Amino acid sequence: MTDTMQVIKDGSMDSLGDKIDELLQLIYGREMAFVLGVFEFDKEGLATYITNAKKEGLVESLREIADKVESAEGNFPEIKGTA
Repeated sequence: MTDTMQVIKDGSMDSLGDKIDELLQLIYGREMAFVLGVFEFDKEGLATYITNAKKEGLVESLREIADKVESAEGNFPEIKGTA
């Protein structure tokens, strides 16, 4: 069974976080912080999230991301997932 299939089979956000962490280290060649928010389309509210970041850096980064998304309003591509 591949690592990806194991994550899917586990259904574990922790397993997914471990894989994201591994992939980011391969891509960037160093440890990177990340946050992944998971929510349903067309429903308000965040269902769950995973992160490897410290709270202080995370909050600042999320505010920066929110500002970028809000300023791109009207220019933000709408993408619908199938998951």
